[in-house]
Amino acid sequence: MSLWDRMPYVWKVCTEQAWMAFMEGSVPVGAVVANANGEVVARDRNRIGEKTCAPQQIAGHRLAHAEMNVLLRVRCQRDSQETYALYTALEPCPLCMGAFYMSGLRCLYYAARDGHAGSTNLLGKTPYLSLKPVTVHGPCLELEALFQTLHLVYGMSEGRFSPWLIERFVQLYPKAGLLSRNLLDEGYFARAVAQRATARDMVSDLAPLLEPEALPEHHDLSTWALQG
Repeated sequence: MSLWDRMPYVWKVCTEQAWMAFMEGSVPVGAVVANANGEVVARDRNRIGEKTCAPQQIAGHRLAHAEMNVLLRVRCQRDSQETYALYTALEPCPLCMGAFYMSGLRCLYYAARDGHAGSTNLLGKTPYLSLKPVTVHGPCLELEALFQTLHLVYGMSEGRFSPWLIERFVQLYPKAGLLSRNLLDEGYFARAVAQRATARDMVSDLAPLLEPEALPEHHDLSTWALQG
């Protein structure tokens, strides 16, 4: 079974949102909020590179992160929010970790570590951040290289990331660093964007290059989400 076919639906949506952000010139992070049955309640993406967005969303601003935008879409009763989960391609930064914590949601899944801005370690560091029974799941070994590669390709393109930041990511995640540079040199992403490739096409093209070296015993990507 292909990587795409093994993904739970929430992760397919998250990947589609991340790929859409990439094609629009924004940071390739997608996010989803799902209910306790795994049904998607809201979806959105990073929109830093976009000029327009729906009402109550954020675009063209440094704060236009995927998690911020998807959380702003959630409309439900307070007691319902506590059963919802936030899914995001990349470990949340301080801004998005704070927004998640204050949103009322209690469960977070992230696919890929962010050794620079990732801030899940803030939980428990202050009296306020120690109050709520929040659970965090991540990273997901089968998806991590995909999203780290997208993130690095975005940063390496057009000088978006400083050289020292790129080098830091490459040192932390050498597989994604090597793959990003090879794919850029080959012009893969330029062709994929020009052809308006789908997220499924992109994942299918990259999947053979993304296989993790080892997975924990009994690992099953299809169950890596809330189950109804």
